[in-house]
Amino acid sequence: MSKIKQFYNKHISETKRLKDNPIISILIFFPASFITAILIIPIVIISYPLVYIFKKQELKIVKVGLYIQHSLGLSAWLIIEEILLSNIFSFNWSFGFSEVIINGLIAFIVFYNSIRDMIHENLNETYGDNWKF
Repeated sequence: MSKIKQFYNKHISETKRLKDNPIISILIFFPASFITAILIIPIVIISYPLVYIFKKQELKIVKVGLYIQHSLGLSAWLIIEEILLSNIFSFNWSFGFSEVIINGLIAFIVFYNSIRDMIHENLNETYGDNWKF
């Protein structure tokens, strides 16, 4: 159990962010910024009618949309890796919605602190400093 706790404190704890590592920032977060920029369109199309209908829950709906957007943007490398490995080892790989969900959940768990900080920045730009996280 102490090995797991040491790994958590070194790599995943609240004070550590993978975005602060320059190599990971260049390899993962820079390409993910383009993907999240593209994902703005479908997330806005889905979330704006919900915000209009449920006006009191606007902040929660926006936060969920941002979590989904950033998780899917960061999971793009996992999807690309699956495609490359299937081509290298020449086995049939069928792309499905379940792979996107699984990879999104993996990215959400691994990059949670970085995603939370990015959402905090987005909400500060949109709503100012008066919103509650």
